[in-house]
Amino acid sequence: MKIRSQLILGIIAIVILSVTATTVVLVRDAGEIIQGQINEKAVIIINYFKGVSAEPLLNNDEVTLNTYLNEMISTEGLVYLIITGRDGDVKAGNDSSLLGAGLKNRLPQIVTGENNVSLKYKGRDYSVIAFSGTVDVKAGHSKTEVGKIYAGFDNEYVKEKLFKVYVKSAGIAAGVIIISILFVIALMHRVMNPLNNLVSGTNKIAAGDLSYKIKISAGNEFQELANSFNGMTDKLKDYYDGILNAFTVAVDTQDKYIPAHAKRVSKMALKTAVAAGLSPKRAENLRVAAILKDVGNIGVKRRILDKKDPLTADDVLEIQKHPEIGAKIIKNIDALKDVVPIIVAHHERFDGNGYPDGKKGEEIPVEARILAVADAYDAMTTEREHRKALDKEEAVYELRLNKGKQFDPVITERFIEVINKEGGKA
Repeated sequence: MKIRSQLILGIIAIVILSVTATTVVLVRDAGEIIQGQINEKAVIIINYFKGVSAEPLLNNDEVTLNTYLNEMISTEGLVYLIITGRDGDVKAGNDSSLLGAGLKNRLPQIVTGENNVSLKYKGRDYSVIAFSGTVDVKAGHSKTEVGKIYAGFDNEYVKEKLFKVYVKSAGIAAGVIIISILFVIALMHRVMNPLNNLVSGTNKIAAGDLSYKIKISAGNEFQELANSFNGMTDKLKDYYDGILNAFTVAVDTQDKYIPAHAKRVSKMALKTAVAAGLSPKRAENLRVAAILKDVGNIGVKRRILDKKDPLTADDVLEIQKHPEIGAKIIKNIDALKDVVPIIVAHHERFDGNGYPDGKKGEEIPVEARILAVADAYDAMTTEREHRKALDKEEAVYELRLNKGKQFDPVITERFIEVINKEGGKA
């Protein structure tokens, strides 16, 4: 798993755990608050009736008691509200069927003093939170009980309120988690993108693309690292080009024509590669191959390279070994491994009559097909000891004359477009 995924999952896990823990605490506190509200309502009701029901109870004034009771019975969550006399008979209540009856006989659960009771009230089963209080009157320095008040709140009412709190809390928690996830993803995108660019750049350099530059404008340590990285690749490219120059100097000892020829061919080949739509990496491989294509001449006898008389058949065979000799020289250099097939095939012909393997058409790497055209053009337009140089028009005529034979027709026309823009020499 990538670092980005690990960080995102880790932070999201922390956020979810934190939000969940906070939600649990809030819900627990909400339950205590709701219970406190029920207790507060019960105390208000009990105290209210303690104050107003003593006289009606003494006078057995049930009408007044029920009037007071009706003022409170609509309290949210209240299941029953019952007032009894000192004998335990019901004097007022929100169930008229209980009036005059002994409460202890009809609803013994209410008078037991338990806080949570189950009962059937007005034809319905309830689980209630039970409250009660005594109505007293003063007689000198003492108090005399004249009745009792019973109130019960529905547990389902409490559960419904808690459920609403759960739903609301869950919604808020989900919102916080979603926002946090989006924030984390955005943050990781901002943090990881420069790192991904560095990783991508490292991979490209490792693959041999020394021209690649990492572009980071974050204004932080990542940008400093990218700048250092680009400076390092510039130095690597200098070392790399130094190695290539060393090869050309070595070839120069065999044929002084080759170094200048290689530079011209590499420029024309590179421009043709770009015009043909090759990737920067493949175009760079072609540029290097153009510089090193004749390095195999080191293995060709000097007398053959310097020979002014016509070459014999054996001489030709000897010279035709130079692509394979060049490949052997550089094949163990890892940075040049993609260049080897181009060097080997740069003397293959489109019609299959080239060397060393007799490949034809699409069997020949496109880089080698480009190099073949650029190499031939520069050879024709450069004066040598044994022949004069052709002018641009004559060389172009020869290229077109050999389209489909020695050269790839499409590549040939693309090359001609390039040199026309450049005025003949790249």
